[in-house]
Amino acid sequence: MRRVILICFVAILSSNLNAQITDSIFWDGKQRTYKFFLPTSYTGTQKIPMIISLHPSFSNADNHMNAAKWQLIGDTANFISVYPNGTSNQPSSTNFSWNAYNLSTGSSADDVGFLNALIDSMITNYAVDTCRIYISGFSNGAWISWRIVTGK
Repeated sequence: MRRVILICFVAILSSNLNAQITDSIFWDGKQRTYKFFLPTSYTGTQKIPMIISLHPSFSNADNHMNAAKWQLIGDTANFISVYPNGTSNQPSSTNFSWNAYNLSTGSSADDVGFLNALIDSMITNYAVDTCRIYISGFSNGAWISWRIVTGK
């Protein structure tokens, strides 16, 4: 019985891992990275919703992806989950922040422009329902989400 459960667990994990895609956009003089998940039922023929989930300061897309887990819900609810990385002023750091407000935490990047370019790229390359694009974030990620939505 344990062997059957283990095999099922590995099969579920591997199906989710196969859907993960890492990509990047050259924006404002920097290569900006992100990860996203297409639901296993994705065919590209029907437009589906997309959620962009933004990490807090001093974190990254991988850490946030493992905490937020939108990809697990997206796989059953049929939506694309996107996890972009902010930037850091320290060249080799993997702890990123978003330029979300005047007293930003270490980033002077044009993150609003980057996120808009990311949305445009996803719309161009995948069947995204442009009436159902959502953005969420935690802490500094929530602040940049607010900035994107309000235009402030």
